[in-house]
Amino acid sequence: MPLGEIDYLPQGMMQDRDQFLGEVEQFLEPIGLMRFSYAVFSGAGDAAGDTFFKLESNYPIDWATRYQGLHYDQIDPVIEVARMSRAPFLWGGGGFLKQFRKRQRQVFHEASEFGIAHGVSIPISGRHGLELVTFTAENRSVVRQAFADHGGKLIVAGYHIADALNALAAQPDEAEGRMPLTPRERESLIWVAEGLTSQEIAGKMNISASAVNYHLNNAGQKLSARNRHHAALLALKKQWI
Repeated sequence: MPLGEIDYLPQGMMQDRDQFLGEVEQFLEPIGLMRFSYAVFSGAGDAAGDTFFKLESNYPIDWATRYQGLHYDQIDPVIEVARMSRAPFLWGGGGFLKQFRKRQRQVFHEASEFGIAHGVSIPISGRHGLELVTFTAENRSVVRQAFADHGGKLIVAGYHIADALNALAAQPDEAEGRMPLTPRERESLIWVAEGLTSQEIAGKMNISASAVNYHLNNAGQKLSARNRHHAALLALKKQWI
């Protein structure tokens, strides 16, 4: 059965991440939605980057890197709404944004430059915290029509996406003799273990602080860590750094 149907067999369980994300894109294309994301939030932190945040998406890499590097998850209006209600909801436009602070609205203005202006989000209470599946488009009418015509299918697909990506993340790469961290992720964690900040690590690695945060977020996801310091500790225990 295809994605979004009750009896869907999650092909993503037997594929790699990129293959499954491609399957999601194929599902969304005839509906008229172009972008999607799956996010998990665990714990409470601050702007120093200690909040665990996991993001899988087909968003433009520049936007995904900026969003994670600047910790926009901590001020994103969509996430704020999702924390207060577990019901699916539509978002976007001035009517939605007027209730939020200027800094929060700025996240939306920046996202719209990448074609992420309107969407529908499905909050899910997961084992590791709040999970949120989001489908987006540039045009408000496209999102509203898609939800009117395919709302039930989109909600079911949201749960399928969360289940499949959770299963893929849980695959024991190390048991198969593979070291799942990239060289950049390993180096970032090594400097975290030495007590350096993102800005200091950026200087050591000759990259931006946003890129450092991006690598640390990815490493934290792979290690199921609560924050960057926990990720460094787990990597040390596994002898990955």
